Amino acid sequence: MDTSAVPTIDLDRPADEVAQAIAECARELGFFQIVGHGLDRAVLDAAWDTAARFFDLPTDVKEALGIRPGEAYGYTPFLGERLAASVGNETPPDLKESFATGPLDGPAADLDEHRVLDLVMEGKVVPA
Repeated sequence: MDTSAVPTIDLDRPADEVAQAIAECARELGFFQIVGHGLDRAVLDAAWDTAARFFDLPTDVKEALGIRPGEAYGYTPFLGERLAASVGNETPPDLKESFATGPLDGPAADLDEHRVLDLVMEGKVVPA
């Protein structure tokens, strides 16, 4: 796998090809970008703008939203993780900060697509 660029996965391809590409990228590199998802440009722009505003906040404000013991979601500071350690590799800390979010109890199989964002943010306190 070429690691000189972020791999791009097109969801317009056949499902088995998409699944194989995601599995390979996740296993070999750990990240990828998705195209062909059909999301409206305004939604994407709003997500990028919101992320930029969050990560521009002072560190102490972001750390107040840190991952609590026993939870999987919240803020992780710069140098706060070593993801390679999850597969037994000893490496320096990751050069990133992140905010992980997701459903608290998992989505219902018949979840309405307009309710997804509400579900993902349910129970989280985020700065205005």
